[in-house]
Amino acid sequence: NMKAIWLSQFDLKPIYLKGGKQRPKADFETKITAVLKNVKDLGFNTVFVQVRPYADSFYPSTLYPASSYVTGEYGVNFSYDPFSIIVAKAHSLNLSVHAWINPMRGMSSANLNLVADEYVMTDWVGTRRLYEYSSLNYLNIAYEDVRELIINGAAEIVRNYDVDGVHMDDYFYFGD
Repeated sequence: NMKAIWLSQFDLKPIYLKGGKQRPKADFETKITAVLKNVKDLGFNTVFVQVRPYADSFYPSTLYPASSYVTGEYGVNFSYDPFSIIVAKAHSLNLSVHAWINPMRGMSSANLNLVADEYVMTDWVGTRRLYEYSSLNYLNIAYEDVRELIINGAAEIVRNYDVDGVHMDDYFYFGD
């Protein structure tokens, strides 16, 4: 039986960051190991780790920019891959790991302006592919290329990490 716990960007932000920047790797490894041991000791066998809350990424990605929840600000690259560490540490404790993504919710326009032009979402600013609502942009799945980005992002996770599943969780539905 699966007994799961969800680790959100808010739960893990103080583990990822120290002094407003990505925590040093050894320090991160110590802290995330303690978190995962606590999960195991509480009787859980599965962790759902949020890796994409705002069309950003908690791992090095060619499709989504590095998240400010891990690097401290948008436009900054990772100094190491924290998700690979989480997966390895969790599996060493016999915990199943599912990558949790919010496929449609995007970042604010102000944050999107800090993202490198290499990411396709920067081309979508001012188009119907991004729907701005209440200070955030949402990916509009009415468009095939938007759906392809989401699918390719999930495939990127499965291809690059030994995850036991991908969990998509969003509740915003917009269309043309």
